Amino acid sequence: KAQEVNMPLLDEVLKRNIRLFDYECITDNERRRLVAFGKYAGKAGMINAFRGLGDKMIDLGYSTPFTSIGSAYMYPSYDTAIKNLEEAGASLKNLDDSLLPLVFVFTGSGKVTQGALEVFETMPSIFCDVEDLPSAVQQARSRGIPIVASTAKLQDMVRRVED
Repeated sequence: KAQEVNMPLLDEVLKRNIRLFDYECITDNERRRLVAFGKYAGKAGMINAFRGLGDKMIDLGYSTPFTSIGSAYMYPSYDTAIKNLEEAGASLKNLDDSLLPLVFVFTGSGKVTQGALEVFETMPSIFCDVEDLPSAVQQARSRGIPIVASTAKLQDMVRRVED
């Protein structure tokens, strides 16, 4: 995208003669998008995010159940992936208390987010509004719940300069 913050990256893409496709720009004659990421992208992305979290925790010196999660493409079926996630989630209660609770905040409400949330719900967690995150973290600690999650709305992420 030709936003100012992205210009150095786009300059490098041009310099290296890399082909870059912006699928959001593929539209029909009425400017409706013909290619869009949807629920399955969200599902695969959330599986891969859990896998990436496991890798990051290993880098930080912690062994967690997230390391038992494979990348989305490694599973023969969605049901197999979900079963593995549920097993990993059941083991999260054994993590070092200093790591808990883990906090996840989702942005958006579209199909990708809905797919991600469907996968996320396999984990033992409590959901709350963004403004309730501090108290939800305390509640999760006292109840032994390893994950706290929220979905941020536009008003949670953006404030007018005058405010």
